[in-house]
Order: sequence, then structure tokens, then C-alpha cells
Amino acid sequence: MNIHRSSYHSTRKNSNEPDVDRAIKRSLVSEIWNASDNSVGDRSIATMVNNKVLKLGRWLAGRLMEELCISSCLPLDNCLLCQAHKDGTPNNPAHW
Repeated sequence: MNIHRSSYHSTRKNSNEPDVDRAIKRSLVSEIWNASDNSVGDRSIATMVNNKVLKLGRWLAGRLMEELCISSCLPLDNCLLCQAHKDGTPNNPAHW
């Protein structure tokens, strides 16, 4: 007999209906990431989405960022190594 022991997993696997809640969260993650000049990470996104509308954890924010193929990219002006090159200081972090 071909009966699943867990109806939850078989329903999720065979379901053709889109997950509306996940789509809304994915669009919010994308919107916040684009508004921040691609510089926020999963913690900041989770905090901003929690402040707006929905409850979103850091793990799910990171997972949605992976689904959207996005990652946080800080501008080069914020990089300590780049600032050290501009200032003429040595690259050794012990000298900072």
C-alpha cells in the first residue's frame, strides 16, 4: 500500500498552490534590500520586517535572501581595510 505516514509532508510535497505568506515575506525582503543599497544583512532585514508588518526570524530572512540570490554588500567606503589604504596606514590589523 502506498500510504504516507505523515499527511502534512505529502500535502506539502504535492501541493501546487503557492505559499502566499512566504511570497509576501520574500517581496518585503527584496524591497528592504533594494532600499538599503544592497547593504543590509539578515539580522537587519528581520528587524525591519518585524517593525513593519509580519513576524520574520533571522533564519528565515537569510533563507529568503538565498532564494532571491542576494547578499549583503557593504559599500567600499565602510571597509576598514580600504580606509587603511586611503590613510596610508599599514595593512596589519594590529596597527589599527
